[in-house]
Amino acid sequence: MWTRRDERMEIIENLIEIEGRFSGDLGIYARRMDTGETIHYRAEEPNPPASTVKTVVLTEVFRQADKGQFSLEDPDQLAQESRERTFGSGVLRDLSPDLTLSVRDMCVLMMIVSDNVATNQMIRLVGLDNINEMAQRLGMRRTHINRPMIHVGEEAEIPFGETSALDFGILFEALYRGEVVSPEASREMLGIMLGNHYKTDILRYLPPDRIRPKDPASQPIVRVASKSGTTIGVKCSAGIVYAPECDYVISLFSRNCTDAVSVVDEDCSDRPPTVDNENQLVLPRVSRLIYDAFVGKSAG
Repeated sequence: MWTRRDERMEIIENLIEIEGRFSGDLGIYARRMDTGETIHYRAEEPNPPASTVKTVVLTEVFRQADKGQFSLEDPDQLAQESRERTFGSGVLRDLSPDLTLSVRDMCVLMMIVSDNVATNQMIRLVGLDNINEMAQRLGMRRTHINRPMIHVGEEAEIPFGETSALDFGILFEALYRGEVVSPEASREMLGIMLGNHYKTDILRYLPPDRIRPKDPASQPIVRVASKSGTTIGVKCSAGIVYAPECDYVISLFSRNCTDAVSVVDEDCSDRPPTVDNENQLVLPRVSRLIYDAFVGKSAG
């Protein structure tokens, strides 16, 4: 546990200060897995999940595969309707319409480049109700998905869903302990997320020498298995940070950011996701605060 009560209070005061300079709201949860030290700041408040929720889709795919309902090596052919109408992140909508990939490959694309078409393929495969039931079984009581990823013309009709920073802390703690589906499945899911291309929310302000090895062929000192998400006024990222000093779960959520919304366009379209947009900076600042608290400033 924390060696001094003042240390924990200082962290909360720093989070209050960071949120005070931010136009939106934060929900933060982190847990050091060896000692159980926990940082909990508005972690139970509801938040749009954006693409972080694809982690829950992944768990249900692996659960059904484990039950023998299909194999991860089974072929999965792109649905033309999904390919044509789904927009947002990913690459599949730009590839050949008759492309067939394995279920596993669809999962990899869903997680490492946040492919929305692959996500809708997996939702179609396992069923939305089953995904929501899986979230509840895992203890993610705030988490619910209402529909597949956005199709053209649907963005204002039905909210995508809801979650909380605590819920994703619960999920990644269970993955770390090997309790999601099976130890083997948990390891494989985390292995996929180690390849995530979008880790800036966690890594941006961590010590450069620990996240960028001098030898490109070698592993960084600090590694991250995570899933991030972005939508209008929302930024979130959750995962596990593996450091030599300790491993810790981190769950960073923000919402209601007005700097991510155009002050000119009344239709509330996104500003370009520039590197200095406050919604791109706030979560990395929190991530460094947590890194210093758990790993220690002496580590970099």
